[in-house]
Amino acid sequence: MSSLNITIPTPHGDVTLPFEQFITLGKYLDQIRAEGKQPVWHPNDCGCCVSVHPEGEHSGWVIGADGGADYVE
Repeated sequence: MSSLNITIPTPHGDVTLPFEQFITLGKYLDQIRAEGKQPVWHPNDCGCCVSVHPEGEHSGWVIGADGGADYVE
């Protein structure tokens, strides 16, 4: 796995993600926008994964530090 990290400033403070996770997050943010929806993303309680989903919906993707993603209903 890469040692490159990306830091993203957010209204709730800076979030640092591994490069692979950052790329996958961008892919799903773009996909949700292409569907005409507003994406929302946030770090998970575990501290290593992030979730991304359309605003107002609970189904979406959980993205691990390695960039792998699982769709969760």
